[in-house]
Amino acid sequence: MMLLSPAQLSWTRPAELPIPEAAAAESAAAAAAATAAAADRGGALYSRRCSSRALTAAAAAAAAAESDLASATAAASYACCLPLYNSAVSLPQIEHYRQQQQMLSALAQQQQQQQQQLLQQQQHQLLQHQNQQQLLQQQQQQQLQQQQEKQKHQQLLLQQQQQQQQHLREQQQLQQQQQQQQQQLQQQQQQQQQQQQQQQQQLQEKRRRLLEALEARRSLRHKMAMSSSRGQPLAKQQQQQQQQQQAVRAAAAANTAAAATAAAAAAAAAPAAQL
Repeated sequence: MMLLSPAQLSWTRPAELPIPEAAAAESAAAAAAATAAAADRGGALYSRRCSSRALTAAAAAAAAAESDLASATAAASYACCLPLYNSAVSLPQIEHYRQQQQMLSALAQQQQQQQQQLLQQQQHQLLQHQNQQQLLQQQQQQQLQQQQEKQKHQQLLLQQQQQQQQHLREQQQLQQQQQQQQQQLQQQQQQQQQQQQQQQQQLQEKRRRLLEALEARRSLRHKMAMSSSRGQPLAKQQQQQQQQQQAVRAAAAANTAAAATAAAAAAAAAPAAQL
């Protein structure tokens, strides 16, 4: 900024803006600096503890504080320069105001740099937070996939168990059918044994009758021989012989029928025994 000499400023003496107003402007600048420092501390606190929304709000607050500081700095600069035009001041006062202006400008630059650093830190923390959320989502997705795979594996195991149980039930039913068949075979065998026993008894009875008939035939022959020697009629002897022959034939036929019945029963029992 170009500075004017006292001679050039001697003709301007209006008292619209006294020097105390410059002090007020400096106080406003100091208040704005304190606000910016508080925003720095608040932004740091938010960066450590808050979420992405809080970081965005802290960045907005820091930007507003920076704007207020710039406005206060401009007002202070204007307030410092106005006394030079409104009154005749000495060179030391002008140097004092210039130094104050430089200090305010340096303070504003420092605050701006701090705000930029804070904004960069907040952006970096926001990026880290987003990365952490992405990693967390990926982990959750992986866990969900693992749970789904476990559920599929459990379903497969359950299906296998159900199939095994069905197979066991089928085996039990087959065993029950086999047991029933065995019981039926045993009953058939018992019936066949009873039939064989009855047939054997019948055969023995028929044999006994045949033996009795043969014995009676021999006895009749002996009687006939004895009677022929005593002079019995021939016709009576022939009748007795015919009766004996009929009895022998009947016994032989009964014996043959019994043997055929026993053979048929044995043939019927053979397939059942093989089963």
